Amino acid sequence: MAVIALIDGEHQETNVAARGDLSAALARLQLGEDAALKVLYDQIEITPKVEPDRLFATEKEPLVRQLALYDRARKRGEDGWGAELAHLDNVAERLVRSAYLVADGKSPAIVEQIRNDSRTPDYGSLITALASTKQLNGIQAHCRVLHDARSSFSEIPHAGEQADADTMTSARQSFTKLAKVCVATLVAGHQAGP
Repeated sequence: MAVIALIDGEHQETNVAARGDLSAALARLQLGEDAALKVLYDQIEITPKVEPDRLFATEKEPLVRQLALYDRARKRGEDGWGAELAHLDNVAERLVRSAYLVADGKSPAIVEQIRNDSRTPDYGSLITALASTKQLNGIQAHCRVLHDARSSFSEIPHAGEQADADTMTSARQSFTKLAKVCVATLVAGHQAGP
């Protein structure tokens, strides 16, 4: 629990390298990289041929960690819905951050923020910036649906209401749609690039 607190808690580790090491250690302890990524690939029905280190770059470790937490919350059923929403939203953020780096029409300032700090830009700002990217502008509404559900129907990071089945269905559908586009964008970007 101490490792989780240093990554996601109130008093987080601020050193980028230390956060990366803590995230990698936590991911290995929880579900394992292959199993965590399989959760994502099974949900979106895409299994990229590009290696995860290359595909997701610096977002891979936090993505794997959030996928493991999401999987655990999902297995709790209705009792885990609030946590499931929060972790799905975090997975979406990591996917969007990765895809934004290879998308056309991106803002150099946002690219710089993504590359330099795992917590910037603010996810709401990144969602807004999707409007100017050719490959990702179509997922902006899905990102908002999921992010709004997390903000209203989870207890993480602030008090919310209990999610109902319709909210969960909508959030899961939005996640699947946005994740498919992000992974496809990543694959295409890495096949076209060096």
